[in-house]
Amino acid sequence: MISSLRRSLIGPVEHRPIVPVPGLSPLNAAIHYNEPVLVRRFLDGGADPYAKITNPKLLNGKSSFELLELLKARDKRQARQAIRVELGTPRKR
Repeated sequence: MISSLRRSLIGPVEHRPIVPVPGLSPLNAAIHYNEPVLVRRFLDGGADPYAKITNPKLLNGKSSFELLELLKARDKRQARQAIRVELGTPRKR
């Protein structure tokens, strides 16, 4: 799903399996798969980074910002600075 969407938005990509994660919005799936170009496209299209994830496990109720921090803590080898730049700084709620 993400692979075909990415291909339609930015052109051909390498082939790798993309497994949908239940409860994640397209924006959060792009964050999960570390795709900053897609993150920017979804945000430009009106995606809400404050929308809560509806996955009944560990991620339930988290925003895109919280998801990013969780992913950064889980895998310190994966560079996610570009995602942070695209998301910006969370505002106080």
